[in-house]
Amino acid sequence: MPGPGPLGPGPLHDFPSTHQTWISETLFVARGDGTDARAARDRVNAHVMQRYFEPLQAYVRSSRFARLDEPADLVNAFFASRLARADYLESWLASGLPLRRWLANGLLLSLRERVRADARRTAREAEAALPADASHDVDAVAALERAWAEGLVQAAVKEVGDALVAEGRAQAWTVFRRRAVDGITYAALQGETGLAMNALEAMVKLVSRRLRAAIESNLRAEGVRESEIELQAVDALRLALGEAGA
Repeated sequence: MPGPGPLGPGPLHDFPSTHQTWISETLFVARGDGTDARAARDRVNAHVMQRYFEPLQAYVRSSRFARLDEPADLVNAFFASRLARADYLESWLASGLPLRRWLANGLLLSLRERVRADARRTAREAEAALPADASHDVDAVAALERAWAEGLVQAAVKEVGDALVAEGRAQAWTVFRRRAVDGITYAALQGETGLAMNALEAMVKLVSRRLRAAIESNLRAEGVRESEIELQAVDALRLALGEAGA
């Protein structure tokens, strides 16, 4: 089902950041012509492909373009054509858009180009093959957002879990998971751990704060406006947990 046109900035359903700063600084190095410049471009491209491959596949699977080819092949073709352009991510930095929205807009254009190319090979089907509008499918955008949110939250969970283990606070992470994920009561946790109620509550609060901070940091990395960080952190958690619209 067609939806709004090219995605712009705005709420979640509408993509100073360490992630964005890293891309900007690496692209600055990539402006040269030597070995270091090529290596810098390769690092940025690999990072973008790794982070957005699954969300963009989800977009294609739920769109009216899914019949064109395997989603993975369509996304790979998009990456190959766009990331080969030296100025493609430079243009994103200047756009003010969250990166997932910039890529979704580019992918939509790439898919329409594929339809036109296919239609040229079978000219009689040209009008029927190409959707009349240039808008995003609502279902495709929703699938993109869900996959993106899951990846965002999973990255934060891994970051916080690894950090707590490295800090010697593995028990706090275990208590949090038992309470927040498994739904175990504090009373049952007291029996499992032998810890006092206030100690268990303190562990859960500590991990909750760290997890929320990691999610907000990842949102800033996507180019989300500071004024929208808190709301989008809640939305990302709901989408990742399959509770959107509940």
